[in-house]
Amino acid sequence: MWSLRQASPAVIAVAVFALAFAAACGGGGQSGAPAPDSSPTPSPLTLVDGGQGGVTIQVTWVTPDLLASPEMESAGQVDLSRYLAFYVRLDADSADLSKYDLGRISVLHDLSGGEYQPEAWLPLNVAGDHREGLLTFRKVELGGEGVELVIRGVGGVTERSYRWFTPPSG
Repeated sequence: MWSLRQASPAVIAVAVFALAFAAACGGGGQSGAPAPDSSPTPSPLTLVDGGQGGVTIQVTWVTPDLLASPEMESAGQVDLSRYLAFYVRLDADSADLSKYDLGRISVLHDLSGGEYQPEAWLPLNVAGDHREGLLTFRKVELGGEGVELVIRGVGGVTERSYRWFTPPSG
């Protein structure tokens, strides 16, 4: 059985961020009012697929500037000098997205052929046809080549790829 003692400090820090972020966004409440859209503002670091299989996935490479933004004010706990972080948002027409554990169905490739498993998937909002969270990976040297995030099996789509050729600088 997994215990808190086995978790790395970074995983604990990201979990604390996730809980604080979810609480700040009203996660878990039954107020009946729609939650405000907490998605990061789209930028060149945000990639969106075409909604294949009735599910649209938006992925944003998290930068220090994004961590400092109001959308992620609690995310200062993520140490981007040690981890790569991606904000992932899934939206569906009618599919139940709660069955997808992005920590198990995602992988990061560097463009030299290396493959990396996620360090953590921290769901921030799970509401049946909407899901968002933070996907983190141990930081790797990219050598200016960039990375490809692959998410498998969502909405009946075998594989979806999100590619950044230049690592973000800010």
